[in-house]
Amino acid sequence: MFAIVIVTSIFVMLFRIVPVYTQHATVITIIESLQAEPDIGRKSRAEIRSLLAKRFDMNMVTSVSSADINITKKDHRMVVELNYQVKEPVIHNMEVLITFNDQIELEP
Repeated sequence: MFAIVIVTSIFVMLFRIVPVYTQHATVITIIESLQAEPDIGRKSRAEIRSLLAKRFDMNMVTSVSSADINITKKDHRMVVELNYQVKEPVIHNMEVLITFNDQIELEP
């Protein structure tokens, strides 16, 4: 009986956590796709932020907001940083907090 409870608990955890990591893989793909964008290094911060927001919306990414995106300039390159957290309920008053920190440097 105890083994069934443990196996069920693990299954519930995986059922809640796997979609978070799947969505994060989509976020990484979207960020990396900025490299292929023509003249991305010459776009303004607002244009890059808008481009990301549109791509997140098209791919139904709900865990990232525009406040999670930080765009800075470093050595004539744009650096896009994405720092966000996902809080996923597991059982009643238990939650899992997953933190993601990603960045990419865009060539001018």
